Amino acid sequence: MFWGVLLISILLSLSAGADQARYLVTSRDALNARIRLIQEAKYNISAEYFITSDDSISVTELGLLRDAARRGVEVNLAFDGLAAGTSKKFIAALLMEPRIHILYFNQFNIFHPLEAFKRNHSKQLNIDGERVIIGGRNVTEAYYGLDPKKNFLDLDVLVKGQGAKEARDYFDVFWKTSLQLPYLYNFADKEFNAACGTREDMDGCERRKIESRLQIAQANHLMDLATERVYALENPLDWLEEVEDFGPIVFLSNLPDKKVSETEHRLIDQFNSFLSQAKEEVIILTPYVVPLAETLDVIEDLLKKGVKIKILTNSIKSSDTAPAQAGYLDIKNYIIGIGVELYEFDSSSTIHGKAVLIDKKDVLVGSPNLDIRSAIINREIAVVVHDRPGGNFSSEFEIFFNNYLKESLLVGKDHQIFNEGFMEKQVTDLTKLKLKVLQILLPLYRNQL
Repeated sequence: MFWGVLLISILLSLSAGADQARYLVTSRDALNARIRLIQEAKYNISAEYFITSDDSISVTELGLLRDAARRGVEVNLAFDGLAAGTSKKFIAALLMEPRIHILYFNQFNIFHPLEAFKRNHSKQLNIDGERVIIGGRNVTEAYYGLDPKKNFLDLDVLVKGQGAKEARDYFDVFWKTSLQLPYLYNFADKEFNAACGTREDMDGCERRKIESRLQIAQANHLMDLATERVYALENPLDWLEEVEDFGPIVFLSNLPDKKVSETEHRLIDQFNSFLSQAKEEVIILTPYVVPLAETLDVIEDLLKKGVKIKILTNSIKSSDTAPAQAGYLDIKNYIIGIGVELYEFDSSSTIHGKAVLIDKKDVLVGSPNLDIRSAIINREIAVVVHDRPGGNFSSEFEIFFNNYLKESLLVGKDHQIFNEGFMEKQVTDLTKLKLKVLQILLPLYRNQL
């Protein structure tokens, strides 16, 4: 399946021109690239969001999207129905703009509570179907180095060419088949336009309408303040200037109009096929390591063939998710035992980038983690860049990966455990107790990791 997708992409790219790609590693680059691309949009912006909020990063991006719509760009925004934390006043303010359209994926339904486990974890900002940013970065301050308590070190890739078109085509089908109108409650049109009824409740009804309009005005004012600061800055960099051309950049996804659990065209199958092509070396950057059994089989098979596999993930100190960390600790010694070279990040910040480099030439970057949830529950997307051996794109990946290794601890190599118990000494007894309890309960929730 993967190679069939690749062949189609190659044929299409012959007439579409070469693709281009650039990493967005630092928070500054990630933010400035998004600002520049939104400002340069001509016809359409399509975006998928997982975690959002009302903080300065979210409000700035929403304000830029609002202003793009005001200059004539059609803006389609797909929010996850559970993880997205943007308040209704901002959503209502955006929907006042005739060229902004907002839908949600899988909002909570009391009659189908178990469906809440299925999330749209994809992140993309697609500009005119020509350029797209795809990766792991959510739209809050913590993913841009601005949170005073906890920050995430993330990774995106900016792609121009066929990969961006395929991402937009995926989004268009997803938009038409899998999304819902937002629940706006007091901000809904029917609430604004409905008559207030009897005199007894008229005052309260009118008061609610006035309060809602004031909140919308406040949301617009906050977006105005945020965008004014952006427009006062210079952002002259062409984000694809002096970037070399590549062969076709392949877009990977589940079928946009089908459930992830359906077996046809699963992203995890494409991921495993990509992984299995390695001949010499695999380098994996991932926040969580709780692989699906099928992926673990691929890893074991590669190790038996003599392929070196190196994984960098979060430690008990840097991890942001206790259940996922418990799942990792449960399988950690097994992964070391089969021969994986394993590193844990020794920092108060959290690794959040998701990428794979095979044989120093082919790179996968996207939203999926190396865990069961990304494999068979969540919606995910990724791109594969085929570089020449030792090319700039693959070499740059190794550079920032090795920079992370400088802040990491080797915990396993050549089937041996190293530095056992070192990370545990750096966390509280309460954290260790919580993880032990979660490991005991692991059989109850393992398939949700």
